[in-house]
Amino acid sequence: MADPTPFHFDAVQLSNTNAYWAGLIANAMVHLGMRQVVISPGSRSALLTYAFSHHPELEAFPVLDERSASFFALGLAKQFHRPVGLICTSGTAVSNYYSAVIEARYSHVPLIVMTADRPHELRECHSGQTIDQLGVFAGYPRFEAELDFPEEEEASIRRLFQTLIEGFSRSTSRNAGPIHYNIPFRDPLHPTEGAALQPLSDLSAIMEEERVAVSGDPGGLSPPPCPEGLNGLIVVGHASPGDPQAFCEAIGGLSKKLGYPVFADALSPLRNFSDSNPYLVCGYDTILRNKEIAEALAPETIIQVGSLPTSKLLRNWLETYKVITYQVDPSDDNRDPLNRPVTPIRLSIEGWVAQLEPVVRKTEYAWARIWQSLESQFQNKLQDAFWGCDRVFEGKIPWQLSKVLPAGTPVFIANSMPVRDAEYFWAPNNNHHPIYVNRGANGIDGTLSTAVGITHQQDHAVLLTGDLALLHDSNGFLLKPWFKGTLTILLINNGGGAIFENLPISQTRDGFKDFFLTPQSIKWQAFLHGHGVPLMQAETWEAFTALLMEEPRKPGIRVIEIQTDPQTDVPFRKRLLSELAAGLKLDVAES
Repeated sequence: MADPTPFHFDAVQLSNTNAYWAGLIANAMVHLGMRQVVISPGSRSALLTYAFSHHPELEAFPVLDERSASFFALGLAKQFHRPVGLICTSGTAVSNYYSAVIEARYSHVPLIVMTADRPHELRECHSGQTIDQLGVFAGYPRFEAELDFPEEEEASIRRLFQTLIEGFSRSTSRNAGPIHYNIPFRDPLHPTEGAALQPLSDLSAIMEEERVAVSGDPGGLSPPPCPEGLNGLIVVGHASPGDPQAFCEAIGGLSKKLGYPVFADALSPLRNFSDSNPYLVCGYDTILRNKEIAEALAPETIIQVGSLPTSKLLRNWLETYKVITYQVDPSDDNRDPLNRPVTPIRLSIEGWVAQLEPVVRKTEYAWARIWQSLESQFQNKLQDAFWGCDRVFEGKIPWQLSKVLPAGTPVFIANSMPVRDAEYFWAPNNNHHPIYVNRGANGIDGTLSTAVGITHQQDHAVLLTGDLALLHDSNGFLLKPWFKGTLTILLINNGGGAIFENLPISQTRDGFKDFFLTPQSIKWQAFLHGHGVPLMQAETWEAFTALLMEEPRKPGIRVIEIQTDPQTDVPFRKRLLSELAAGLKLDVAES
């Protein structure tokens, strides 16, 4: 937890009990470590808005659309790895947070949701702008409480602090996630004139007395087992660790000690820290398309770090082998969609590796070298194929990014086809790109708003997205006046939901275009002009790279549009993956 911060009040916050109560809440959140808050307008929440927006230790953002606000806060929390506040008024405004709360729950992102509400006597009687706000997010918050009505007595303040501390602690525990405080206010909802209240002089001391320290040590666990079997795999899906270097070095060290190759999704940091791991395998999806190789290389042990990668083909392959499986994740989540017999390790990978070091043994590396040979073949063949690919194929975009982006550039990848093409084609490098994605619930909700939050205060960052995902969250452009940084949006305009062209439903052409592809008639040039966002078009790879690397980049948001044709891209992708897989040779000399 952060160092205690002195409480701060001004005349407005001391003008009446409601204002003082709002000030107590704001000060408590700052005292616990909150540094950013996203606020949507409203009357019932007016005093909360004032208290949070005027605290000198808080960066406050006014955001009109609550759904956009919630995903923007989600992005901020992902980037800074600390809780971010959300404030809105009563009524249906609250329900607009729902999608982001779900995503935060499944991706373990600490959102502090604070919803103003009417008092009990104005509920269930058709009083305006009133809904049932307790339980509105179902079971998704890690903690939910309705705060007491504002009072000035020390006992009430202690109870307030205890509730705030408990929720904040839950949001940052090893089962981190969103929490919800419902905060009722009776009138007045604005500052009043008259004698100012006198706050208790020892509020910081009271806060510290009530504060609960939460340990990251899961406790009560027996010593973790040591992996067995020579022919093992380390499989790593989406991960956004606070220290990606340490995360990658821990996995790389484990790989070298056990002689296990590492299957790394592009949504983990591993592909961008390739020097940490000599047995990194990025082309596993393509390699496993070669049935002869897939059948010949049956694993004996699987170490799964976090969630499984995106690849359905990989999941199907793993499901065929009922082998010893270790799932390494500090949370209590069940991360096994394959319903295998597993041994859960409730630790971070860094913590587990540290405990294994004294007992782990060295092995022969023949198994790892077989996979290393296949990976090398795949990367060489892929590079030859893309060097000779002049057509604008959307699958080449993530490969190109992995090759040309300046070191350290953050990249947010939208769901649907971009995450899949990244898994297929993002090449290993040592450029330390932070990779972000909303893979808790895997929706396209809030794509732009999350990306803006993740890239706020970044010198240069990239959002890779399809047209529907960007349009679905187009109100995210309303964040532009408050955005500090440089964001380049790579807009793949393929005329709608092109991912459905890859699915069996595409064979049912009746209604397919209108209800699945759902092409939109938006004129991006005119739409973006209304938001003051420049649009550039890349019709060749040379133009794409030149625009991407353009210097100097001005602060703000810009869009590079890449027009693609799913009618040709879909068969080209299938043919490319099939040809790459068929060209791979199993190096029996290594076995």
